[in-house]
Amino acid sequence: MYSNKRLKIFIVDEDPIIRELYKQYLFNMGFTYVDVFENGWQCFEQLHKKPDIIILDYDVPPTDGLDILKKIKRMHP
Repeated sequence: MYSNKRLKIFIVDEDPIIRELYKQYLFNMGFTYVDVFENGWQCFEQLHKKPDIIILDYDVPPTDGLDILKKIKRMHP
């Protein structure tokens, strides 16, 4: 049986404190596969890892989260 704790989670936020808080919270909840990125392009380059969940901040320079989300959905519907 597939456990939710085995989900691959990506966190995208420009703020290193927020990224670490999310990551630590998820680790404390038992999730072990969590990758963090400071911008959407780094996340986009790692989509080959096929994340189950992407936590994407709206304000992730040099673009915004909606633009990244559109590109992600276009490439991996």
